[in-house]
Amino acid sequence: MSEVKAYQVEGLEFEFSPIGSPLEGHLTVIAPEGTFGSKVSLEKLGSRKAWANEAAQLYGMDAMRLRLAPNELCTLKAEEVAAATAQAEQSEEEPEPVPEEAEALVSAPSVLDRYVKDVARIRGVVKDRDPLRLQTLIAVGAQLAPLAGGKPAGANLILAAEAGRGKNYICDAVASALPEEFYLPSKVRAQRASTTGPRTTRRYSSIAGSTRTRPRARTSSWRCSGPCSPVARPRT
Repeated sequence: MSEVKAYQVEGLEFEFSPIGSPLEGHLTVIAPEGTFGSKVSLEKLGSRKAWANEAAQLYGMDAMRLRLAPNELCTLKAEEVAAATAQAEQSEEEPEPVPEEAEALVSAPSVLDRYVKDVARIRGVVKDRDPLRLQTLIAVGAQLAPLAGGKPAGANLILAAEAGRGKNYICDAVASALPEEFYLPSKVRAQRASTTGPRTTRRYSSIAGSTRTRPRARTSSWRCSGPCSPVARPRT
């Protein structure tokens, strides 16, 4: 149920309850002559005029004051909406405070090497430390706010190697310790090493752009040719 707000305009008392739009709803005037209420669109001249005429005819109120009041009330409501919008935008722009424990972790030297070491241990990656470092930087960069015009601020990455080299597991390892909103689980169908072998479905992870700054968008995709190879690129 919409909140009812009270106003005093032109020496009259009003109560307004929005319905759907902030400038459209049920407007009630409380005066010595009587109380009148009806639905009105404050931003439409014809609606305000019809509301004022009906109240004046029914209760003998001053028609001119009744016409002036909804007009001023419309201005007040528009200012309230603008102020609420500005406050909401300011709240969204203010980042959440970083916990002290997290701040200590990311501020300590060699944070990238420590992250790579941990995800390699989690997913059992033996070598490939440089590809893991690079993919981590790409994954974190994908969360940056877009540039002017909506272009992604992060870089692209293509991992190319011989079939069966384990390219998919680089992205999987990096994604294993990221927040869930940073990546998209995906399924791909990959051909086995034998050209006549059956196709199998595997689960991999795709790094995704930040949902704080733009709609969730895939920034990594999978191109299959033999065992699948990860191809990191933005998709608009």
